[in-house]
Amino acid sequence: TLLGGGANHLQVNGVATFSSTVTAAGFFQSSDIRLKNVVERNYQKDNITDIKAISYYWKDSSRGTEIQLGYSAQDVQKIIPQAVNEDKNGELSVNYIQVLIAKIEALENIVNELKHK
Repeated sequence: TLLGGGANHLQVNGVATFSSTVTAAGFFQSSDIRLKNVVERNYQKDNITDIKAISYYWKDSSRGTEIQLGYSAQDVQKIIPQAVNEDKNGELSVNYIQVLIAKIEALENIVNELKHK
C-alpha cells in the first residue's frame, strides 16, 4: 500500500522493490529498544569470516554496468539465514546492515581478546 505524505515524504506499508540505484541523504531503520524483544546481547558467529566479499558485474545491464562489491546471498544464508530474503520469484536479497553488524561484532571481539593478552 502506497500512502501519501506530501512532496517530501513517501511511506510504503509492505515491500518496495527497486531495480536500479536508490540515492538518498540517509537511511534510517527502526531501532528503538522499546520495540524489540532482545534474544541476545552479544551476537557471535564463529564462522562469520566464511562470508567473503565478491566483486562482480550484473548479468542484467539494466541494473548497472559498473563493477560491484558485495556478498553472495547464498553464502550469507548459510551463516546468517535471517539476513536473507527470498522474493516470489525465488531471487535472494541480503540485509547488508545485519551482515556488517555481525562482522563488526566479530572484529570487536577479536580486538578485545588481543587487548587482554
